[in-house]
Amino acid sequence: MPSKHADRRSEGRAEMALRVRIFRGLVKEAEEDINKFLMTHEVRVLQIAQSESGNHISVTMLVDDPDPLPETGL
Repeated sequence: MPSKHADRRSEGRAEMALRVRIFRGLVKEAEEDINKFLMTHEVRVLQIAQSESGNHISVTMLVDDPDPLPETGL
C-alpha cells in the first residue's frame, strides 16, 4: 500500500500541467515579458535555461501550471 505522502504527490501531479514558456528578444524586452507573465500567472517555476545570440536572449522556463489542459482524448 502506498504511503499518504506518495498519494499527495500523485494528486498534485494530476492537478498540474507542465508547460514550457519561451521568451525571446532583446534582454530588456525578454525581462519585461517574463515579469508580465509571472505577475499574471500563478505558476511554480521548475527550471530556467538561457541562451544568447548577439544582442538577443532566449529564456526557456519549465513551469507547473495549476490550470491543466482540457482532455483531448490523445
